Amino acid sequence: MAKKRKEKRENDGPPSAPEELKAATSDSQALKVMYVVYRNFPELPEPIIYKYLSERARKWSQQVEKHRDHLINYIIFLRITPFLPNWFINITSPVINVPLRVFFIGTFLGVAPPSFVAINAGTTLYKLTTAGEAVSWNSLAVLGVLAVLSILPVCFQKKLQKKLE
Repeated sequence: MAKKRKEKRENDGPPSAPEELKAATSDSQALKVMYVVYRNFPELPEPIIYKYLSERARKWSQQVEKHRDHLINYIIFLRITPFLPNWFINITSPVINVPLRVFFIGTFLGVAPPSFVAINAGTTLYKLTTAGEAVSWNSLAVLGVLAVLSILPVCFQKKLQKKLE
């Protein structure tokens, strides 16, 4: 029995793009369900937010209002980068009125790239004898480029507004 499992693991290749896409989609769908529950039953997250995270939630609420015109890019950027923990974004977004559509699209586009990197790192770890090669500079560079690309539309929009004024 153990031999069959070992053979199966050795024959398993890295996850395909559709498998990685399925993982990102299911993650986004689960968060969408959680968002809808929190939006319809605010008594679930609000005590936690107001008791333990009130200052942090207030600051993020101000940032959301500041970035309201390009909120989707802001959410994508926050999801790709480690500036705000994803769990914090998940529980506060419905309470501070981040629209569901923006939350879902921003979550999908922002969570997918790091998920792909994590899946590939896991696959690499599975095959490695040392852990030092698990996350490559190439993977980190890709995440950095994606983070910059997510805020470029905002920068261009601000420059265009200044020129038009």
